Amino acid sequence: MADNEKTKQRNKGGRPKKGAVEKLKYKVSFMLPTGDYLTLKAKARAAKLPRAEIVRRAVTGCRIVPRFTSEQAGWMRNLLGVGNNLNQLARLAHQAGYPENAAQSRQVVGEISRTLKLFRDDGEDS
Repeated sequence: MADNEKTKQRNKGGRPKKGAVEKLKYKVSFMLPTGDYLTLKAKARAAKLPRAEIVRRAVTGCRIVPRFTSEQAGWMRNLLGVGNNLNQLARLAHQAGYPENAAQSRQVVGEISRTLKLFRDDGEDS
């Protein structure tokens, strides 16, 4: 009897079971016109999610946001590099004094502003 109780209490490992609310147990099928289907497919591709997940999120009212494009990823890498330069300039400013680095700092801040504007305006450089 004692051995049986020990085996029941022992943790077998693995992921805990999902509750009834979390389980995906209902299948819903519906028809879409070609245009809506292509839109769904494009949104799923842009967000890198399965179509079923896009529909699930749409039902729950979540906003579906596409992933960064390769161009936006390039902007992000550029912004990270500029941020590193700004940190180096800040360190130099604290060591040598701000007036010597003011021009470089303004240039880096201007580049940061331009990159952030590209994100905000979806790449339309003006």
